[in-house]
Amino acid sequence: PKIENKEIEIIHNPESYGYGFSANEGIQRLKGENIFILMNSDIFVTPNWLNEITKSFEMNPQLGLIFPSTSWGAFEGSLYHAQENRLNWKEEDILKFAIKVKDLFHNKIYIWHHANGFCWATRSKIFNTLGFFDEQFSPGYSEETDMNMRIKRLGLLIGHARGIYCHHRGSQSMAVEELINPQLNTNTLRLKCDQRFKQKWANPNQIPMFQPKYPIEKVKEFINLNTDSKWVY
Repeated sequence: PKIENKEIEIIHNPESYGYGFSANEGIQRLKGENIFILMNSDIFVTPNWLNEITKSFEMNPQLGLIFPSTSWGAFEGSLYHAQENRLNWKEEDILKFAIKVKDLFHNKIYIWHHANGFCWATRSKIFNTLGFFDEQFSPGYSEETDMNMRIKRLGLLIGHARGIYCHHRGSQSMAVEELINPQLNTNTLRLKCDQRFKQKWANPNQIPMFQPKYPIEKVKEFINLNTDSKWVY
């Protein structure tokens, strides 16, 4: 499609190369010191979300990565009422819920061990320091977890901006990949990428989802009670 705004660039690839490769291609074209967003294609953003994220970075320079509350795909950020309604809410329902979330948690950032990549905000200088997504995980899975580990190794914090809500329909991006490539089995791909991640990192068990004896029910309880979080401000 033709875009009149010269500040917007659309990158066309001859085929789908997956999340990590495509994200790297876009990040490498950034100019200057920027806060930038990586998000899935099935995200519905809500008013002032970007201003709120920018303000969060400005108020705490220790933050290396911020993600909002959502309806799907992030244990730490998923709000269960939204999760139950993620596929049937209309725009007006999403906007009403976003207002409630902001009223309850405005300006509150929780520190977490891991951020799911459904919607990320970070700084270009961090990627300039670390390098880009590891493309051994392409077309998808575990490249986000790998980047979490690398950001934390710099001594930076991962923050959940609980008062910012972005609606995520969930599991749509990989569904498109499967349509493009019918031979792609996402379950097999996930297992392969998990194994590559464990081979790369000596102690992946510091992330609960990679602990062999950590049942999903415990993860949900852990997140629901916010037992491992603290306020930044």
